[in-house]
Amino acid sequence: MKLNISTIEDNQSVELTFNENLEPFEEVGLENKINLKANLIVSKNSDKVWIKGNLDATTKTCCHVCAEDFDLKLESDFKLLLMTNEKNAVDDSVDVKIISADTKEIDLSKEVRDELITSLPYVFKCNRKDCKVLQVSEKNNETDARWEKLKGLFPKKEN
Repeated sequence: MKLNISTIEDNQSVELTFNENLEPFEEVGLENKINLKANLIVSKNSDKVWIKGNLDATTKTCCHVCAEDFDLKLESDFKLLLMTNEKNAVDDSVDVKIISADTKEIDLSKEVRDELITSLPYVFKCNRKDCKVLQVSEKNNETDARWEKLKGLFPKKEN
């Protein structure tokens, strides 16, 4: 997600919208591409570039409760301050990235990825009304077929 800051005049704000497919975040359990829509306002003021906006993302993942696939929706506010001089930082509530004065283009991929990862819920849970923990069938004492792969993980104890 690249942003050309050289085209933004000093004391000017520009609204930008990005629609991108991000690679999976496999390190946090998201194995499918993430569809991202980013609405950003970029403001330039002398040696500072403020980037503020909203990130809306969707990806298909597995519910941690019922093990069914569902569309996980992520929403996050995005704030980033680009500066040429670290000494002028004024706000501790905003991420600051130091850039050189002649920087023309910024790649926001890492910052957007980090923001989305920190907005992930602890448990991925679908919104289906019948979402519940899978259990052993009471009728015939059979395990749900989706759990079959787990049978070989632990050896059976002999009494």
